[in-house]
Amino acid sequence: MLRKTLFSLSVLAMAVVIGCGGGGDGGSLTTGGNTAGNTGGNTTGNTTGNTTGNTTGNTTGNTTSSTTGTTTGATTGSTTGGTGSTQIVYAQNFEGNVGPEFNGVPQTTAPSGQKFLGRFQTNGQAFFTLSQLPAHQSVTVDFDLYIIGPWDGSGPDADRWQFLIDGGTRLNTTFSNRLDTNQEYPQTTPLSPAGTGTAQTNVLGYTFNGVTFNDSVYRLSFTVPHTSSNLRLDWIGNLVGTSEARWGLDNIRVTLNR
Repeated sequence: MLRKTLFSLSVLAMAVVIGCGGGGDGGSLTTGGNTAGNTGGNTTGNTTGNTTGNTTGNTTGNTTSSTTGTTTGATTGSTTGGTGSTQIVYAQNFEGNVGPEFNGVPQTTAPSGQKFLGRFQTNGQAFFTLSQLPAHQSVTVDFDLYIIGPWDGSGPDADRWQFLIDGGTRLNTTFSNRLDTNQEYPQTTPLSPAGTGTAQTNVLGYTFNGVTFNDSVYRLSFTVPHTSSNLRLDWIGNLVGTSEARWGLDNIRVTLNR
């Protein structure tokens, strides 16, 4: 079974979901994402629920979280304690509706029943911006990348995939779902065998001809120095031709490190 990250639905004041306001330590979403290419898959309905409540606990470091406003699957939380503490300012597992931060990017339900953001093809792109972030020293971005269908590794006509933080490229690489071709991820010299670094394969239920892995799951994490109150994330696929190659995102989480 494909692991799904479980997120407690909690949002600090001025958090990333709709309908939040007031002061506090949370961040807020100000711009949405879009797709520059065609997307496939099923899009869920437009239902949201209002959740309010407060939760406090006496765990190490004294963790406090709250939920306010209209939730869309995005969550926030914090661990207090000054320097060395962390705060989750965004988390989304796409089991509910896609939030407005992605500005109409569709949600797909895979044949296995797994829900995720995408499927992107051709020059598909997703992005969003977090703003009014509290003071921090670095940021950690975690997410699952789904590589679906006949990705064929490196070469002059390779399908490429990129991830950017504030416009700076953090990953620009290729993947392969065929054992007869190599891929650039996680290293380009020498090239890596197909599927290197995957957390799981063949779990979404897709079927394609001529591939070893119908789908591959990569669990990626990036930590970079960051002190700005704004943060922009971009996920970009540059897929060649009319191939059935696709990609998707799941379990996105943004954590501030103090």
